[in-house]
Amino acid sequence: MTDLLTKILIKILSIKPVKKMAFKYFVYRFVASEEMESALLKAKSLNEKGITAIINYLGEKSTNLEKIKKNVNIYCHLAQEISTKNLNARISIKPSQLGLKINENLYFKNLFLIGTVCFQCNIPLEVDMEEFSEIETIVKMTILLKQHLPNLRVRQCVQIAAKRSVKDVKKLTDIGIHIRLCKGAYKIPLSEKLLPADYAPIRMLIYANCILPSFVEIATHDMEIINKLKGEIGVQLLNGFPTKRIPLIQRFHRIAIYVPFGPEWVPYGIRRLFYLIKNRSKIFE
Repeated sequence: MTDLLTKILIKILSIKPVKKMAFKYFVYRFVASEEMESALLKAKSLNEKGITAIINYLGEKSTNLEKIKKNVNIYCHLAQEISTKNLNARISIKPSQLGLKINENLYFKNLFLIGTVCFQCNIPLEVDMEEFSEIETIVKMTILLKQHLPNLRVRQCVQIAAKRSVKDVKKLTDIGIHIRLCKGAYKIPLSEKLLPADYAPIRMLIYANCILPSFVEIATHDMEIINKLKGEIGVQLLNGFPTKRIPLIQRFHRIAIYVPFGPEWVPYGIRRLFYLIKNRSKIFE
């Protein structure tokens, strides 16, 4: 039902006047803008409050070579702008933006290029997680990147709902890759999923509190989870969600806020809408 509704919403939002109205009245909360400069200004505003920005250029599932090249160039330019403006910010990429849907060699070539620019600019790089069928390749390529650029600060997103995540966390941390723990927005086959889903908060705590605190950040707005984390563990929040608890969280945890931008915000905007509806009772209760 959710997949069907998503497809319907994507089709509706492809109509320009509807897309413009949706951004104006809803999505603007979660997406900085369609332009990079707005994301950089948002990062500066967060820095003034002692918060790190995680900047993402929206887009996924790219199969057009020119589009992929454009995505790579934007990320390289973004890293340079963050460095020039001396911002406390990181870059977060989606593997399917960089050619993973075509083949892993193209993806790694582009990942390595962005990673090299990030290293030269002293900017941390975060690699997002996507569909379950791609996890093996994503983890493998992130490890390969770290092997080629051992001094690059790189963080890999890991979804706690997957059975394989315990082994992935160990492989990643063993080579010095940091972890972003999240529940995960992408479907996991039932045979590969940890059940029941109600145990997700417990799993997040176990995973987070068992990893070296300096190596892990946890992506959640659930105060039940945040209140039980070790003090050194970082918390990642989404742009546009309630902020009244941030000063309290900052007393015990470093905070980073995800700041997306770009014209291809429809899939992300829909996921945020569903997340808000599903988790409203747990968001900073």
